[in-house]
Amino acid sequence: MDYLIGLDIGTSSIKAALYDVQGNMTALQTGQTKLLTPDSYRTEIDMETLWIDCARCIKELLSLHVSCSDSILGIGVTGQGEGLWLIDEKGNPVQNAVLWCDRRSSSVIDSLSEEQKKMFKSITLHDPLPASTAIQLKWFAEHHPDVLAKAATVFNCKDWIRYKLTERRQADYTDTSVTMLDIKKQQYSKTLLDLLGLSEYETLLPALLHSTEKAGEITEKAAKITGLPCHTPVAAGSLDVAATSLGVNASKAGDIFLILGTTACIGRIETLEKMDAKKGRYILHPHQKFAIQIMAAMSGTPNIEWMRNHISNYKNFEYIEQEVEKSPPGSGGVIYHPYISHAGERFPFYSPNAKAGFFGISLASTQSDIIRSVFEGVAFSIKDCLQEIDSEGPIRIAGGGSHSLLWPQIIADCTGRQVFSSGEDEFGVKGAAIMASVCAGVHGDLKTACEVFSRGKTVLTPCSENQLVYNDLFRLFKQLRINHLAMWDERQQILNKHNL
Repeated sequence: MDYLIGLDIGTSSIKAALYDVQGNMTALQTGQTKLLTPDSYRTEIDMETLWIDCARCIKELLSLHVSCSDSILGIGVTGQGEGLWLIDEKGNPVQNAVLWCDRRSSSVIDSLSEEQKKMFKSITLHDPLPASTAIQLKWFAEHHPDVLAKAATVFNCKDWIRYKLTERRQADYTDTSVTMLDIKKQQYSKTLLDLLGLSEYETLLPALLHSTEKAGEITEKAAKITGLPCHTPVAAGSLDVAATSLGVNASKAGDIFLILGTTACIGRIETLEKMDAKKGRYILHPHQKFAIQIMAAMSGTPNIEWMRNHISNYKNFEYIEQEVEKSPPGSGGVIYHPYISHAGERFPFYSPNAKAGFFGISLASTQSDIIRSVFEGVAFSIKDCLQEIDSEGPIRIAGGGSHSLLWPQIIADCTGRQVFSSGEDEFGVKGAAIMASVCAGVHGDLKTACEVFSRGKTVLTPCSENQLVYNDLFRLFKQLRINHLAMWDERQQILNKHNL
């Protein structure tokens, strides 16, 4: 039997999966990334360590099916987006990779004029944010030009791992469409580089490929480390959000999906001609006729992890869900704002100083109310993002938060939309395998491949009674976060003043 491999390099984990050509997952291997957070502003990763961990994950995957090692038709890669991944002429990392959640470059945003911000968005269809590769490049140009002087190529995460597999320096359109491209022209923007004073770094930008194009083949060196057959085709791959859209079969205009993972990222498939800067951010879809309207809140499941570690008496999610069910919809009036990331919030509003918090706790509040409010707070944040979408279609849900039906049902009730849950877990790695299948010629196009890999789904319908409660509380949720903007900034000023 022939097989395909998908590799997904996330912010917190690495996943490698083996699929047969009918789209059935036959094996999955996971590993953890090793983030470096020397302070509340910086989030980095050692690039060589990440490569070793990815190679180990692939090798352990193949060891689960020793007989398949010579029957791998192709491998696809996907990974976290944005950030700054620099290598030198010899292919060695210049420094640790700077991740998308690093916020040291927020000072660059503050220094841009309103006219510069408008021009930035008109070119990229993105607001300038600290996560942006272009903005991080500017920060290093201003503060550490010596680092950039050593660099020969700037990558995104999955480009670095693909380079280690193939020794080819390339990028793809989906990843670079997050603030490095003139997205409508689908090419690097010299105007953007001039705007940010980065023209001298244009030579760092690698050649662009479409996601299903062959980027290269497994080298002898990579074959020895990973166990993959030498000369196995490697697809260019895509940004993790784009790969997940394939994994949940969001492959036609109007489809909406939600990745409930480290971030709470909503995407809506749109035709290229309908991209509109007034409606949010866009990235290019692996299908060359489409784009994805992106609405990505900074924090999804980390809120639940924090609650599990600091509030709940239980670590097992089955018991936590039993606690949630003890509290009625609305959590007894307790409202939680899920802005728990070090980097604040980026959508549907931008505030690097935004912070999580509870509102409405009284002596009558129970532990179950507080626990449930965290789940509801993330659901309210999702609803807040969805205000940018004018259609009322269902939501295809993916990510760690989709494992049970309780949280997706809360999301359905909060948003007033049907939620489709397939019961599967690994949609990003599936999307990577889908791209590999087209690259290897197993399937003729992405639409066909998505259909072959697609599985059944559970449909969760909003409860009208719960909707009434959540609609009223959402208005308060939104007004509170608007009122908090100035106080978040003042809080940060106090912390800075006293070095807290």
